[in-house]
Amino acid sequence: MSDMDLRESRGWRPAEGDTLIGTVVEVSRNWSDYARAYYPIVTVQSEGENSELIAVHCFHAVLKDRILALRPVVGDRIGIKYVGSRDGKQPGTTVNLYTVRVQGKTNAGDPYAGMAPTPAAPPVPSDVPVNPEDFAQNGPAQTDDDIPF
Repeated sequence: MSDMDLRESRGWRPAEGDTLIGTVVEVSRNWSDYARAYYPIVTVQSEGENSELIAVHCFHAVLKDRILALRPVVGDRIGIKYVGSRDGKQPGTTVNLYTVRVQGKTNAGDPYAGMAPTPAAPPVPSDVPVNPEDFAQNGPAQTDDDIPF
């Protein structure tokens, strides 16, 4: 997608358990006055009958960290699942949790790489394709009390 491309994308506003799978068509950034920093925007051409352009604004810390670690580029196949929000470790805070996979890429550069994986989240080998079944809801989402934030 270029500056001259006038196709419209909509912002992704997922509910708990929602999944987006498709092809990256643009990676850009936007300024957040709240965080006083830039954050990535990954625009995805979704797969399926109702294919559309969806802009994923990666301002939530977990999503931003995963996108910056995996560094998707135009043409990559990506899967993003919004797991939901949970209470943060600090009173009165919440954390928004995501699962992100980019076909052919591992968690190299992931700030959490090297930490012992939990049984529910084993490391993803680089040759595992992105499949919709990877994001199927398997009962209620579990809390991630072992995440260090």
